[in-house]
Amino acid sequence: MDNSSTANYTAQNLSSEINWCYNNCKLQPCEGVVQEVCRKVIADYIFPSLSEWFFIVINLVLFTSGLVGNALVCFVIWRSLQMHTVVNTFIFNLAFSDFLVILFCLPATLLQDVTETWYLGDTMCKIIPFIQTTSVSVSVLTLSAISVERYFAICQFWKVKPASKTISCILVIIWCVSCLISIPHIVYMAEFITFPESLTSLLTYCKIEMDEDHYLGYNMLKITMLYVLPVLIMTFTYSVISRHLWKNELPGVSEEDQRPGKFATKSGPESQMRSRRRAAKMLITIVAVFVICFFVVHLIHVLR
Repeated sequence: MDNSSTANYTAQNLSSEINWCYNNCKLQPCEGVVQEVCRKVIADYIFPSLSEWFFIVINLVLFTSGLVGNALVCFVIWRSLQMHTVVNTFIFNLAFSDFLVILFCLPATLLQDVTETWYLGDTMCKIIPFIQTTSVSVSVLTLSAISVERYFAICQFWKVKPASKTISCILVIIWCVSCLISIPHIVYMAEFITFPESLTSLLTYCKIEMDEDHYLGYNMLKITMLYVLPVLIMTFTYSVISRHLWKNELPGVSEEDQRPGKFATKSGPESQMRSRRRAAKMLITIVAVFVICFFVVHLIHVLR
Protein backbone atom coordinates (compact mmCIF):
# COMPACT_ATOMS: atom_id res chain seq x y z
CA MET A 1 0.00 0.00 0.00
CA ASP A 2 1.28 3.51 -0.78
CA ASN A 3 1.46 6.53 1.55
CA SER A 4 -1.90 7.84 0.34
CA SER A 5 -3.48 4.66 1.67
CA THR A 6 -1.69 5.27 4.95
CA ALA A 7 -3.00 8.84 5.13
CA ASN A 8 -6.55 7.71 4.38
CA TYR A 9 -6.48 5.07 7.11
CA THR A 10 -7.20 6.32 10.62
CA ALA A 11 -5.80 4.78 13.79
CA GLN A 12 -9.18 4.52 15.46
CA ASN A 13 -9.64 2.77 18.80
CA LEU A 14 -5.91 2.76 19.49
CA SER A 15 -4.18 4.15 22.58
CA SER A 16 -3.42 7.86 22.89
CA GLU A 17 0.32 7.14 22.50
CA ILE A 18 -0.28 5.30 19.23
CA ASN A 19 -2.46 8.16 17.99
CA TRP A 20 0.30 10.60 18.89
CA CYS A 21 2.77 8.59 16.81
CA TYR A 22 0.22 8.31 14.02
CA ASN A 23 -0.34 12.06 13.89
CA ASN A 24 3.41 12.76 13.91
CA CYS A 25 4.40 10.19 11.31
CA LYS A 26 1.58 9.84 8.80
CA LEU A 27 2.36 12.93 6.71
CA GLN A 28 6.13 13.23 7.08
CA PRO A 29 9.12 10.94 7.68
CA CYS A 30 9.33 9.91 11.31
CA GLU A 31 12.98 10.29 12.31
CA GLY A 32 15.31 10.54 15.27
CA VAL A 33 13.96 10.40 18.79
CA VAL A 34 10.33 10.39 17.67
CA GLN A 35 10.99 7.33 15.51
CA GLU A 36 12.61 5.37 18.35
CA VAL A 37 9.91 6.39 20.82
CA CYS A 38 7.16 5.32 18.40
CA ARG A 39 8.78 1.98 17.69
CA LYS A 40 8.95 1.23 21.42
CA VAL A 41 5.38 2.42 22.00
CA ILE A 42 4.09 0.24 19.16
CA ALA A 43 6.06 -2.81 20.33
CA ASP A 44 4.73 -2.39 23.87
CA TYR A 45 1.20 -1.87 22.57
CA ILE A 46 1.02 -5.12 20.59
CA PHE A 47 2.60 -7.27 23.34
CA PRO A 48 -0.12 -9.44 24.94
CA SER A 49 -1.57 -8.33 28.25
CA LEU A 50 -2.20 -10.73 31.14
CA SER A 51 -5.84 -11.25 30.12
CA GLU A 52 -4.78 -11.84 26.51
CA TRP A 53 -2.30 -14.52 27.62
CA PHE A 54 -5.23 -16.27 29.34
CA PHE A 55 -7.16 -16.39 26.05
CA ILE A 56 -4.02 -17.45 24.18
CA VAL A 57 -3.65 -20.49 26.45
CA ILE A 58 -7.33 -21.39 26.05
CA ASN A 59 -7.04 -21.10 22.27
CA LEU A 60 -3.92 -23.27 22.24
CA VAL A 61 -5.83 -25.98 24.11
CA LEU A 62 -8.76 -25.69 21.69
CA PHE A 63 -6.39 -25.67 18.72
CA THR A 64 -4.60 -28.86 19.81
CA SER A 65 -7.69 -30.79 20.89
CA GLY A 66 -9.66 -29.67 17.82
CA LEU A 67 -6.99 -30.72 15.35
CA VAL A 68 -6.34 -34.07 17.05
CA GLY A 69 -10.04 -34.84 17.54
CA ASN A 70 -11.13 -34.09 13.99
CA ALA A 71 -8.08 -35.83 12.53
CA LEU A 72 -8.91 -38.97 14.53
CA VAL A 73 -12.53 -38.90 13.33
CA CYS A 74 -11.36 -38.71 9.71
CA PHE A 75 -8.77 -41.46 10.26
CA VAL A 76 -11.21 -43.88 11.92
CA ILE A 77 -13.89 -43.44 9.25
CA TRP A 78 -11.36 -43.72 6.43
CA ARG A 79 -9.66 -46.87 7.77
CA SER A 80 -12.73 -48.85 8.87
CA LEU A 81 -14.94 -50.36 6.16
CA GLN A 82 -17.71 -50.79 8.71
CA MET A 83 -17.78 -46.99 9.12
CA HIS A 84 -18.39 -46.35 5.41
CA THR A 85 -22.06 -45.42 5.73
CA VAL A 86 -23.94 -42.47 4.29
CA VAL A 87 -24.08 -40.49 7.52
CA ASN A 88 -20.42 -41.21 8.30
CA THR A 89 -19.43 -39.91 4.87
CA PHE A 90 -21.02 -36.60 5.80
CA ILE A 91 -19.43 -36.71 9.25
CA PHE A 92 -16.04 -37.27 7.59
CA ASN A 93 -16.63 -34.17 5.46
CA LEU A 94 -17.76 -32.25 8.55
CA ALA A 95 -14.68 -33.29 10.53
CA PHE A 96 -12.38 -32.42 7.62
CA SER A 97 -13.95 -28.97 7.19
CA ASP A 98 -13.78 -28.37 10.95
CA PHE A 99 -10.10 -29.39 10.83
CA LEU A 100 -9.53 -26.69 8.19
CA VAL A 101 -11.54 -24.16 10.23
CA ILE A 102 -9.32 -24.72 13.27
CA LEU A 103 -6.10 -24.82 11.27
CA PHE A 104 -6.68 -21.67 9.22
CA CYS A 105 -9.10 -19.62 11.34
CA LEU A 106 -7.90 -19.92 14.89
CA PRO A 107 -4.15 -19.06 14.68
CA ALA A 108 -4.51 -16.22 12.17
CA THR A 109 -7.52 -14.70 13.92
CA LEU A 110 -5.98 -14.99 17.38
CA LEU A 111 -2.68 -13.48 16.25
CA GLN A 112 -4.36 -10.53 14.54
CA ASP A 113 -6.78 -9.92 17.43
CA VAL A 114 -4.04 -9.97 20.08
CA THR A 115 -1.36 -7.99 18.25
CA GLU A 116 -3.69 -6.03 15.93
CA THR A 117 -1.22 -6.86 13.18
CA TRP A 118 -1.41 -8.92 9.99
CA TYR A 119 1.96 -10.61 9.44
CA LEU A 120 1.31 -12.71 6.33
CA GLY A 121 1.29 -10.13 3.51
CA ASP A 122 -1.27 -8.99 0.96
CA THR A 123 -1.54 -12.28 -0.96
CA MET A 124 -2.25 -14.37 2.14
CA CYS A 125 -4.66 -11.63 3.23
CA LYS A 126 -6.84 -12.81 0.35
CA ILE A 127 -6.16 -16.55 0.53
CA ILE A 128 -6.54 -17.13 4.29
CA PRO A 129 -9.98 -15.43 4.61
CA PHE A 130 -11.10 -17.31 1.48
CA ILE A 131 -10.13 -20.64 3.04
CA GLN A 132 -11.67 -19.60 6.35
CA THR A 133 -15.05 -18.72 4.86
CA THR A 134 -15.03 -21.77 2.58
CA SER A 135 -14.29 -24.22 5.39
CA VAL A 136 -16.88 -22.64 7.71
CA SER A 137 -19.47 -22.73 4.90
CA VAL A 138 -18.70 -26.40 4.20
CA SER A 139 -19.11 -27.19 7.89
CA VAL A 140 -22.50 -25.45 8.08
CA LEU A 141 -23.85 -26.90 4.83
CA THR A 142 -22.68 -30.38 5.83
CA LEU A 143 -24.56 -30.11 9.13
CA SER A 144 -27.66 -29.28 7.08
CA ALA A 145 -27.05 -32.21 4.75
CA ILE A 146 -26.67 -34.58 7.71
CA SER A 147 -29.99 -33.45 9.16
CA VAL A 148 -31.74 -34.04 5.82
CA GLU A 149 -30.08 -37.45 5.41
CA ARG A 150 -31.13 -38.47 8.93
CA TYR A 151 -34.67 -37.29 8.24
CA PHE A 152 -35.01 -39.53 5.16
CA ALA A 153 -33.21 -42.45 6.82
CA ILE A 154 -35.42 -42.44 9.92
CA CYS A 155 -38.72 -40.85 8.92
CA GLN A 156 -38.94 -41.62 5.20
CA PHE A 157 -37.41 -45.09 5.25
CA TRP A 158 -39.41 -46.34 2.27
CA LYS A 159 -37.53 -43.99 -0.05
CA VAL A 160 -34.67 -45.33 -2.15
CA LYS A 161 -31.39 -44.96 -0.26
CA PRO A 162 -28.92 -42.59 -1.95
CA ALA A 163 -26.14 -44.18 -3.97
CA SER A 164 -22.48 -43.39 -3.39
CA LYS A 165 -22.46 -41.31 -6.59
CA THR A 166 -25.33 -39.19 -5.27
CA ILE A 167 -23.52 -38.56 -1.98
CA SER A 168 -20.36 -37.59 -3.88
CA CYS A 169 -22.35 -35.12 -5.99
CA ILE A 170 -23.87 -33.57 -2.87
CA LEU A 171 -20.41 -33.12 -1.34
CA VAL A 172 -19.07 -31.54 -4.55
CA ILE A 173 -22.04 -29.14 -4.60
CA ILE A 174 -21.39 -28.21 -0.96
CA TRP A 175 -17.75 -27.36 -1.68
CA CYS A 176 -18.60 -25.45 -4.89
CA VAL A 177 -21.30 -23.36 -3.19
CA SER A 178 -18.92 -22.65 -0.30
CA CYS A 179 -16.21 -21.46 -2.69
CA LEU A 180 -18.69 -19.19 -4.48
CA ILE A 181 -19.75 -17.65 -1.17
CA SER A 182 -16.08 -16.96 -0.37
CA ILE A 183 -15.07 -15.32 -3.68
CA PRO A 184 -15.55 -11.71 -2.41
CA HIS A 185 -12.67 -12.32 -0.01
CA ILE A 186 -10.33 -13.04 -2.93
CA VAL A 187 -11.51 -9.89 -4.73
CA TYR A 188 -11.90 -7.34 -1.93
CA MET A 189 -9.60 -8.33 0.93
CA ALA A 190 -6.51 -6.12 1.17
CA GLU A 191 -3.69 -5.25 3.52
CA PHE A 192 -3.76 -1.76 5.07
CA ILE A 193 -0.79 -0.16 6.81
CA THR A 194 -1.15 2.31 9.66
CA PHE A 195 2.37 3.73 9.64
CA PRO A 196 4.96 4.23 6.88
CA GLU A 197 6.84 0.99 6.24
CA SER A 198 10.11 2.79 7.00
CA LEU A 199 8.95 3.13 10.62
CA THR A 200 7.37 -0.28 11.32
CA SER A 201 5.52 -3.16 9.73
CA LEU A 202 3.39 -3.59 12.86
CA LEU A 203 -0.25 -2.52 13.18
CA THR A 204 -0.89 -3.70 9.62
CA TYR A 205 -4.47 -4.81 9.04
CA CYS A 206 -6.15 -7.33 6.76
CA LYS A 207 -9.60 -5.94 6.01
CA ILE A 208 -12.24 -6.12 3.32
CA GLU A 209 -12.22 -3.12 0.97
CA MET A 210 -15.88 -3.00 -0.01
CA ASP A 211 -18.57 -0.34 -0.12
CA GLU A 212 -20.46 -0.26 3.18
CA ASP A 213 -23.84 -1.05 1.61
CA HIS A 214 -22.37 -3.87 -0.48
CA TYR A 215 -20.58 -5.27 2.56
CA LEU A 216 -23.81 -5.21 4.58
CA GLY A 217 -25.58 -6.95 1.70
CA TYR A 218 -22.84 -9.58 1.51
CA ASN A 219 -23.12 -10.24 5.25
CA MET A 220 -26.90 -10.52 4.99
CA LEU A 221 -26.47 -13.05 2.16
CA LYS A 222 -24.09 -15.10 4.32
CA ILE A 223 -26.46 -14.92 7.28
CA THR A 224 -29.32 -16.15 5.11
CA MET A 225 -27.41 -19.00 3.44
CA LEU A 226 -25.18 -20.03 6.33
CA TYR A 227 -27.43 -19.43 9.32
CA VAL A 228 -31.14 -18.75 8.73
CA LEU A 229 -31.79 -21.46 6.12
CA PRO A 230 -29.64 -24.12 7.86
CA VAL A 231 -31.34 -23.40 11.19
CA LEU A 232 -34.78 -23.72 9.60
CA ILE A 233 -33.83 -26.97 7.86
CA MET A 234 -32.24 -28.51 10.95
CA THR A 235 -35.06 -27.38 13.24
CA PHE A 236 -37.66 -29.05 11.00
CA THR A 237 -35.75 -32.28 10.38
CA TYR A 238 -34.64 -32.89 13.97
CA SER A 239 -38.06 -31.98 15.34
CA VAL A 240 -39.66 -34.67 13.18
CA ILE A 241 -36.85 -37.13 13.96
CA SER A 242 -37.20 -36.57 17.70
CA ARG A 243 -40.96 -37.08 17.53
CA HIS A 244 -40.47 -40.41 15.73
CA LEU A 245 -37.72 -41.70 18.00
CA TRP A 246 -39.23 -40.71 21.32
CA LYS A 247 -42.62 -42.17 20.38
CA ASN A 248 -40.87 -45.56 20.21
CA GLU A 249 -41.41 -45.81 16.49
CA LEU A 250 -38.77 -47.77 14.63
CA PRO A 251 -39.18 -47.14 10.92
CA GLY A 252 -37.06 -49.28 8.63
CA VAL A 253 -33.93 -51.20 9.31
CA SER A 254 -30.96 -49.75 11.10
CA GLU A 255 -28.24 -48.41 8.80
CA GLU A 256 -25.76 -50.48 10.80
CA ASP A 257 -27.28 -53.67 9.34
CA GLN A 258 -26.31 -52.53 5.84
CA ARG A 259 -22.64 -51.99 6.54
CA PRO A 260 -20.21 -53.93 4.35
CA GLY A 261 -18.68 -56.89 6.09
CA LYS A 262 -21.32 -57.08 8.83
CA PHE A 263 -22.09 -60.46 10.30
CA ALA A 264 -25.51 -62.04 10.04
CA THR A 265 -26.51 -61.27 13.62
CA LYS A 266 -28.69 -58.21 14.07
CA SER A 267 -29.48 -56.13 17.09
CA GLY A 268 -33.02 -56.12 18.42
CA PRO A 269 -35.48 -53.25 17.97
CA GLU A 270 -34.82 -51.82 21.43
CA SER A 271 -31.06 -51.74 20.84
CA GLN A 272 -31.57 -50.08 17.46
CA MET A 273 -33.85 -47.50 19.03
CA ARG A 274 -31.29 -46.67 21.74
CA SER A 275 -28.54 -46.39 19.15
CA ARG A 276 -30.55 -44.01 16.99
CA ARG A 277 -31.55 -41.94 20.00
CA ARG A 278 -27.90 -41.56 21.06
CA ALA A 279 -26.92 -40.49 17.55
CA ALA A 280 -29.83 -38.05 17.38
CA LYS A 281 -28.92 -36.54 20.77
CA MET A 282 -25.33 -36.02 19.63
CA LEU A 283 -26.36 -34.33 16.39
CA ILE A 284 -29.01 -32.17 18.09
CA THR A 285 -26.38 -31.04 20.62
CA ILE A 286 -24.04 -30.06 17.78
CA VAL A 287 -26.83 -28.11 16.12
CA ALA A 288 -27.72 -26.33 19.38
CA VAL A 289 -24.12 -25.23 19.85
CA PHE A 290 -24.02 -24.12 16.21
CA VAL A 291 -27.18 -22.03 16.59
CA ILE A 292 -25.89 -20.24 19.68
CA CYS A 293 -22.29 -19.64 18.60
CA PHE A 294 -22.95 -18.60 15.03
CA PHE A 295 -25.70 -16.22 16.13
CA VAL A 296 -23.06 -14.28 18.05
CA VAL A 297 -20.63 -14.34 15.11
CA HIS A 298 -23.18 -13.06 12.57
CA LEU A 299 -24.51 -10.46 15.00
CA ILE A 300 -21.00 -9.03 15.44
CA HIS A 301 -20.49 -8.90 11.66
CA VAL A 302 -23.75 -7.01 11.14
CA LEU A 303 -23.02 -4.55 13.97
CA ARG A 304 -19.60 -3.84 12.49
